Amino acid sequence: MVSEQCDQNNRIHFFIPFIDSTHRLTTDWLDQQVDDSTRKSRAWCWPTLKFLSYEQGHLLLSNSFQGMSFHLSLQVRHEKLEVYCSCNGPRGKLCQHAYAALYVIVWRLGDLYFHKLIPNGTLDMAMRRKPFFDKIESSAGMDAVPRPELESVFGLMPGAGKLDLPALCKSPDPCPEATPYDRKRVMAYCITVPIMQKMLPGVLPCIGILNKQGSDIRVFQWPSNGMNQISRPSISKWQEELQTNCFELWKMIEKTPGSILTESSDVWGGDCMADIFGIWKAIFPMLSKEPFVYTCPLAGLRALRKNPSRQRLEKICLSPAIPDIRFVLTDKGTYFILQMQVYVLGNKLTAYDTGMTFFIRNQQTLYMLRSLRDAALAAWMQRCGGLITIFKEQFAQFNQEVLTHIQDAYPVKRISGKAQMHA
Repeated sequence: MVSEQCDQNNRIHFFIPFIDSTHRLTTDWLDQQVDDSTRKSRAWCWPTLKFLSYEQGHLLLSNSFQGMSFHLSLQVRHEKLEVYCSCNGPRGKLCQHAYAALYVIVWRLGDLYFHKLIPNGTLDMAMRRKPFFDKIESSAGMDAVPRPELESVFGLMPGAGKLDLPALCKSPDPCPEATPYDRKRVMAYCITVPIMQKMLPGVLPCIGILNKQGSDIRVFQWPSNGMNQISRPSISKWQEELQTNCFELWKMIEKTPGSILTESSDVWGGDCMADIFGIWKAIFPMLSKEPFVYTCPLAGLRALRKNPSRQRLEKICLSPAIPDIRFVLTDKGTYFILQMQVYVLGNKLTAYDTGMTFFIRNQQTLYMLRSLRDAALAAWMQRCGGLITIFKEQFAQFNQEVLTHIQDAYPVKRISGKAQMHA
């Protein structure tokens, strides 16, 4: 609670404890520091405060109401706010002038305002480094804020400088090492895009020789061709784990059919396919952190005997966003059309490619599908040419064999009349 002390001139100084170490005071807290008569008094209500001076932590304000005025002095003393009002009374409790003035300051300037009064605080620095702070005078006194171009100023961030950096920096990190950087040679990763779906997509780590700007790769070399003939760039433990997963994935791909759907029917999946999808799930977020990732068309294993041509490779961005599959059933009068739509973060992709098993591609961005089921359905729709036409007389059979099952797992929007699918 409020305490008091008389100085050598017999002036009464009151000391109000702060709520916490950020020198916070709230209107509720102020109400608890005074009695009912002071709190409910209207004899000094919503006074006008005017800045007079600030020197060595002392903020001096003029406290005026209906033609009368007193001086109010404020200073932070460790965990308490020292308050002096020139009315110099009464003893034993905070006067109504000081209470009303503090209430105005907290109400209009915020409950962390008094943190600005500490040594080397905002007001202190604003007086010493005037070009870098905006001083704002109002009926609540004086406030100061750093100029916008300074953003956050070190030491002036109550409630924001409490991060335990020693503990944070010692905590485990999914990428514990920074990737070593070589100005000439770097590790790059090529996502193979099999032609005619002869194989499933894989990832091949390779060595890239950078251009003069260091912004892109001008020459690629497969690990099996030239890895021992050139100096291999140093790699981090993170990249070693990524490469191990890539080669493990490649071993499985070599033994697996190139499509998630069998050639004889639309049966999908299998244990091996699920294992490959699981490895991709682990690799994808790791690849998204690498700066040099490309797609590379691959006709077959023989193509790996030669280094890839730079002209055939495209730099790709791997997005962590997960695409959502939805369907639209449009009534065209004599027939229906079922079409798959893809949404990312709530936005519909106007154009996308499902040619790569497990993935959705939108221009230069690659998204990984949520599940093996999504991947199989996307492959099935791609095999159907992107949409399915159902004549009216076929609808009952289609509804029983296809639509009912799709509706159990995915949203299906029905559009009737002449409405367009892309509406």
